[in-house]
Amino acid sequence: MRSPRAVLRPARFPFVAQFMGKAMALGYRLTGKDRYDDFRLERVQGVPILVTPSVFNPSVPRTGAFLAAQLDARVVDADADVLDMGTGSGVCAVFAARYARRVVAVDINPAAVRCAGINARLNHAENRIEVRHGAAMTRREITSGGGHASGQLGWWHFGLGDAAKPEIRVIWPGGAVGEWQAVSGNAFYIVERDKPAREWTPK
Repeated sequence: MRSPRAVLRPARFPFVAQFMGKAMALGYRLTGKDRYDDFRLERVQGVPILVTPSVFNPSVPRTGAFLAAQLDARVVDADADVLDMGTGSGVCAVFAARYARRVVAVDINPAAVRCAGINARLNHAENRIEVRHGAAMTRREITSGGGHASGQLGWWHFGLGDAAKPEIRVIWPGGAVGEWQAVSGNAFYIVERDKPAREWTPK
């Protein structure tokens, strides 16, 4: 496979490159790949990627497929945390999750967020990929006990700014990851393992 530097180098024969580009565009129109209002199942380096309506197809014009193909153990360390901004279909997040400890995929398009989540599950990478809708995500490590046999946590405050629909989840001791759960701002919630978060109000 050619290196990114070699691929990005200006073409020696620009007229040939221009002709090939037009031929590819015509091929996309003939096969319907130029449409963004339909479901398509693509294969990128043999990996299935579902493309849903209004989400950028990584195989058109192959930029997503090209970037994903560059992600390997030479680029992504086993203990790396990867941020995929503008994840689209999630193709780069899926490839990065093969090597990284954790991947956070972000997009401002809600349809892309759903699509990336589907592809994470389709490729059995949902335990390493977090998909968020364009907003910042706050993570805080909370410990209890301090060397004692047991301990109890009190209330913890998370500033949400102007977030209209915050979500929470817990990564429990041992690494088990809970589901994202929708909550409301300006409220107290009790979060227990394998149970839905429940709002608490003083009596």
